[in-house]
Amino acid sequence: MYSPTLERTYLVHIDDAASGKMQLRYEPPANNQRVGINWHEDYELDTVLETLSAKETTQER
Repeated sequence: MYSPTLERTYLVHIDDAASGKMQLRYEPPANNQRVGINWHEDYELDTVLETLSAKETTQER
C-alpha cells in the first residue's frame, strides 16, 4: 500500500493481516490504548524487508 500523503510504502505480511478491516495508526489514540495498535512504522516497506532479511540470515546459520 502506498500513502501519497506521507510518500511512504507499507507492506503487511499475510499473517498480520486482519480478516476484516485493518488500520495503520499514525497518531496515538485519545484513550492512550497501546495493545492491539497497528503502528505504521512497523509496516513501512524498509522495516519489513530488514526484518525478513534478518530472519533469513539467522535461519541460514
